Amino acid sequence: MGKSSSIDRRHLAGQGWQVLDADTIKDYLLRDAIEQGVYTDLLSIDLADGHRLMPRELATLVHAESTKLLDIVTEICLSRGENLVLEGTFSWPGLGPRLLTDLAYAEYEKFTILDVEAPQHITRARALPRWWRGRQEALRGGDGFGGRFTPGFVIDALYTGDSEETVCARNDRAAFDHPLAAELPIVELVVEHADGGDETWVKENGCRGLPAGSGRPTRPLTVPVSGAVAADRLLLVGKSAAVMDQEQLIQVTSSDCSEMTRTVSCSPDRSAPG
Repeated sequence: MGKSSSIDRRHLAGQGWQVLDADTIKDYLLRDAIEQGVYTDLLSIDLADGHRLMPRELATLVHAESTKLLDIVTEICLSRGENLVLEGTFSWPGLGPRLLTDLAYAEYEKFTILDVEAPQHITRARALPRWWRGRQEALRGGDGFGGRFTPGFVIDALYTGDSEETVCARNDRAAFDHPLAAELPIVELVVEHADGGDETWVKENGCRGLPAGSGRPTRPLTVPVSGAVAADRLLLVGKSAAVMDQEQLIQVTSSDCSEMTRTVSCSPDRSAPG
């Protein structure tokens, strides 16, 4: 189950909330770059399936710009005191303290971190087909930007050693335990595991309560990393991202396209008579 499904299932984002997604910003940046002819040469490259590279498969190339723009828009929303869903990454350790500081300064009342955890092999197994489906839908006349490509090594970088815990999970917990959490009335940490074992912790004015189900009721979530983050008036959903040069991106995309093409070719035709 993905982060978006968890948000919907838990009713974390209410009507009228501002949803900020770095991926959406990437789409705007890519569209502008394409109109200016910046990526004309790259978009003329054919992959192993015989079709050309698609715009969202170049999203990594505008990662830095999208991050800067997301920071600017987030500051504007916080200054207005808006309920906010911020989709981004929690792979940077400094993000937690910065969010806690900004939320306290803007007098936010609640900050919820939703960490949706899955083992490395499951995360990788989901990423490639998700991109491939977007590519196939574009070829069938759907969204011409295609699927969003996430290189496998980007996912791998979110796991450390033999542990199945992500870097995002470690940063989530550090943010929840940070002294700055005492500056907010309520801070929550919700961890969803692939096996269905969910955990919920709550702090009120810096005092840590018991986990949900152990005798102390937790307050309803109002907002959501691959960990995700939320504050009553903020939600951050974590995703992986990395910066690559054009040549490296094309090599990795071409390799994965070849793998998916071979997989499809080897699959049985289920429409054929038995």
